[in-house]
Amino acid sequence: MSDGISRRSFLSSGVLGVAGAVVHRDLPRAAQSQVRPKIKEYRTLGRTGMRVSDVSLGAGVSQEPAVINHALDLGINYVDTGERYFRGQSERVIGEVAKRRRKDFFITTKLEVHKNHTEEQLIDRFHGCLERLQTGYVDVLMLHNPVDKEVLTLPAFHSAFQKLKSDGKVKFTGLSSHEPIMGDICNFAIEDGRFDVLLFVYNFMQEKAAEIIKHARQKDVGTTIMKVHAGEHPEQLTIVSREERQKLQEEADRQTLLFRKKYGFTEKEYFGAAIRWVLQNKDVGCTVMSMRNFEQAEEYVSNSGKSFTNDDRATLDRYAVKIHNAYCRHACGECESHCPYGVAVNDVLRIDTYFTNYRQEKMALLSYYEEIEENRKPLPCRTCEGFCEAHCRYGLPVRNRLISAHERLTM
Repeated sequence: MSDGISRRSFLSSGVLGVAGAVVHRDLPRAAQSQVRPKIKEYRTLGRTGMRVSDVSLGAGVSQEPAVINHALDLGINYVDTGERYFRGQSERVIGEVAKRRRKDFFITTKLEVHKNHTEEQLIDRFHGCLERLQTGYVDVLMLHNPVDKEVLTLPAFHSAFQKLKSDGKVKFTGLSSHEPIMGDICNFAIEDGRFDVLLFVYNFMQEKAAEIIKHARQKDVGTTIMKVHAGEHPEQLTIVSREERQKLQEEADRQTLLFRKKYGFTEKEYFGAAIRWVLQNKDVGCTVMSMRNFEQAEEYVSNSGKSFTNDDRATLDRYAVKIHNAYCRHACGECESHCPYGVAVNDVLRIDTYFTNYRQEKMALLSYYEEIEENRKPLPCRTCEGFCEAHCRYGLPVRNRLISAHERLTM
């Protein structure tokens, strides 16, 4: 920064804030809306028996209690969060709502589990989740993005879950995954038989996950879907909502407007089509999406119960052509296996997405990227001949993206 203040100092000072720190500038306007959409379809989430809104709320971005309350008023009854989301702040915001409206919605939270964790440690951390959520129980406790199949069978996690279940603090178990081995992880969990709900990536540009959904349906495992909108880069219709970030995102806004004008898209047209594409698969339990403000919550909910049309197909086809060589597919990982230096390609680019696309700079810089081992960061990429790019079937400039990501995410 020009005044000599480091990016770390700038971010740590709270200028960018975290969930619950300020009120979105468009809350009052949206709250005065005369005609509000409502959830029109509820689906059974596998063997849990829970009837969840087809459009549901994911709390992985900054949110306000008022936005969550508004989403519940529209009929949403499933909220997905996690211990790591904003270092527990996401759970705290949900807790402000749960302490008054716990019976109005189901809550899923997640624990990141490693092989050296004990049953006692996991139970203690889960009690921290309950404290932040201001509730005596959660409906689903998930393993947060396990790195390999071995984690799914750890006795410490399953014994902790059984104890918590017998104490009435958890009802069902599950897992989330967006790793390159997402398919293997999910299918292994389905066959294991101890996981009731899955959260994974499925969208109109990553249709292979339909095989996971079919497998889960055969075993009566519930499926919840994230990354519905296939990327959400700033030039791909990102919505900006925080007032204190307005100046920081003027360029992103400008690029968004240019993108819409050039290709003839509107937010509502594209976002709605992407949601309806996922929900046309009746074996999907629900879509789980971040909702930054009242307006976005209403826009997403307006797609509940609606059919996917030929016009929707045309919109998505048009969009897919434009970003085919720009969208790094979640949970792909093909190029990573060809890196001779062991760079964590999938993790680095995902964390960079938090910084550049979701405007979660503080979390990306001060939490996730610091946790990547130094020997797995893209330090060798500047002099590498680009093995990753040679093996990217979509023709993405992977090496340059890794170099740029490292520059953004390194102090």
